[in-house]
Amino acid sequence: DVERIDDKVGTDLNDVVIMAVTNIVKGILRPTDIIARWDVSRFMLMLPRADATMAVALARKIEKAIEDAEITEHAHIHISATVTEILPTDDRKAAVKRLEEKLQASKQNRKSLHIALT
Repeated sequence: DVERIDDKVGTDLNDVVIMAVTNIVKGILRPTDIIARWDVSRFMLMLPRADATMAVALARKIEKAIEDAEITEHAHIHISATVTEILPTDDRKAAVKRLEEKLQASKQNRKSLHIALT
């Protein structure tokens, strides 16, 4: 949680963590994939033409890479990830709402990766 890093060790380290995580993710993504900062402590990945199996594999690979990285001695970085498919019938709000709900469930259940395929 980026906000907890900020509270514990300050904004400078927070910036280091954000940049390190971003660089790790960028190094794993395909050229067509997009990483975007969703809010203070979250990122969203858009994976065009990725099926559910590919998205889950990518999420696990990112999770492991971040958790294995030695970004800072002050914090062990752990991520919660949610994978959902955007359906042809979805509008943007429906897809984001589903992501929000599944991510909350993931955090509450202390699962690092929650698969939400619909």
